[in-house]
Amino acid sequence: MIKNLKLPLIVFFAALACMELWMVSAFGSYMGFERNNTQIFREVTRIMIPLVGLLGIFLLPRFRKFPLPPVTVIVCFSYLLVWGTFMILNATADSDLTNYIPTVYPAKERLVPALDGSHAVSASKGYVWELIGVMIFIVMMTRSAESRAWRHIVTALASCAIFVSIVGIVHKSLNIATVWGIPDISGPASFFAPFIYNANAAAIMNMGFPVILCLALQTQREKGIQGTFFGWTLAAGIVFVGILAAASKAGAIILIFQLLCFISWEFNTILDALRQRRRGKKMSTEKKFVLAAIATLFGALGLISVGYLNSRVQEFSRSLSEEGKADTIDGRLAIIRFTLEKSFDAIDPVWEGHGPGSFRHTIIYYMKPADIEVAQAGRFDETHSDPVQTIFEWGYLGALCWFTFGIGAVVRGAYLVFKNKVPPEDIHLVKAIVISLVGVGIHSCFDFPLSLLSIHIIAVAFCAVLWALYRDPKPAQLWS
Repeated sequence: MIKNLKLPLIVFFAALACMELWMVSAFGSYMGFERNNTQIFREVTRIMIPLVGLLGIFLLPRFRKFPLPPVTVIVCFSYLLVWGTFMILNATADSDLTNYIPTVYPAKERLVPALDGSHAVSASKGYVWELIGVMIFIVMMTRSAESRAWRHIVTALASCAIFVSIVGIVHKSLNIATVWGIPDISGPASFFAPFIYNANAAAIMNMGFPVILCLALQTQREKGIQGTFFGWTLAAGIVFVGILAAASKAGAIILIFQLLCFISWEFNTILDALRQRRRGKKMSTEKKFVLAAIATLFGALGLISVGYLNSRVQEFSRSLSEEGKADTIDGRLAIIRFTLEKSFDAIDPVWEGHGPGSFRHTIIYYMKPADIEVAQAGRFDETHSDPVQTIFEWGYLGALCWFTFGIGAVVRGAYLVFKNKVPPEDIHLVKAIVISLVGVGIHSCFDFPLSLLSIHIIAVAFCAVLWALYRDPKPAQLWS
């Protein structure tokens, strides 16, 4: 049976690889947002995601005729789809996607004038179509959880971190001043190819790092020190150096957090692996040389990368000592606080939200001359807090659905581990996924990694796996 599935699986994973390369290469940077007539990049991605999802639904090994996600996930995304569609039908305004010029609709033309609707209907339409694609992708991940396929999909998605790290390290090492020929708009210190914004590059590398570490550890436990182990160890080193080279303060902090979580959670496994190594046969001289070469290479690259990070930290420290404040912090706090005030306005609360994808088109029209602190923050394209922006765009219930899906997945993953409901061969990968999601969740509270579809779809896939795993007493084992 598995032989018969070989060609369909090759087709699916080839399509998944194409989607990943496109998302990270052409969508990782600011090109994915609605500016400078670059909407086409996000539109192509919105088409690729459901196509890959449909391929997975029909080509992956199957147990049920049609895989249904858990009821909680179905309820959350059903509400989001219905409410997003209503916001489009009940739109109060539209906005030019390049110049952000609004066109206000008369109340009499709206579906339900008593309720609010999208303040940027063109943007909301794109985001609702995107939501449909994400829903199809979630169903595909549910299908993958019926067999061993989910492990391979998670591995493929985590491998995006390796690609980002390699390209970024090359750009940093050669001191290239552009990303894919696009002039850097924010200064050489704060871009990391193929992501113009280094913090977003760090976020996607942070997501892949725990999974890659897990694969190296699990390979050593199952097969000993051999080629695959060296490969994953090398990949982990590349991503580690990449995160440091990106010079993102948040990325470095989350990297330390993830390492501490991984070591503490896998302490017994690591200790047992070391004991087995001592009891087993000695490592060959060739393997010792290979490990020494890898350690030396990444030690040197690590020192260079720490230099990039140190320059950013020194710049941050100087601004604190000379001016008593840091624009990167004060500006974010100002726009986050301003957005929260508009989302929870005591006089005119907008519980319905302003429409999916409407933030950048809407927030500037709430600003008044007195809002000098926010104006001095510079750019308001993003709230620099995905949870806050979610509340602003989707309203209270919509945000609750997103939080239930994301936080609920982490809680369920931890529950599966602590209640020993995960088979021994899968427990390490489940732990890695939980650590990855916690890391990107923390990062999203003071930045906007989940606003990029290339990072968002990986996080969604990881959440979907945790929701779908081990719901059946005897799951199908169609994947060897």
